[in-house]
Amino acid sequence: MDRATRQRKRFREYRKRQLADPEFRKGFQKFKEEFQLALSLAKLREERGISQAKLAKKMGTSQAVISRMERGSNVRIGTAIRAAQALNAHLKIEIVPDSDKTI
Repeated sequence: MDRATRQRKRFREYRKRQLADPEFRKGFQKFKEEFQLALSLAKLREERGISQAKLAKKMGTSQAVISRMERGSNVRIGTAIRAAQALNAHLKIEIVPDSDKTI
């Protein structure tokens, strides 16, 4: 098992323990989409064998921008699209209604 796989496994275990706490779960749900985008970007980048620095160069940005994206910090849609394209992928965004909520 490589380092990235071990880190993802540890993070999933940590997240599972934390989600047992109702207060944490409430906050996590609020930012769930941002976390999912960050994790999927990091996972795909690692699967492609590309460093943050190399991805940044392909996008014409800095490694710090990629690092912030992978932490889920205020990711802009345009930047996410460019990252996906640089990884030979595409970004899929949907607005899906909550089944238990009405306006």
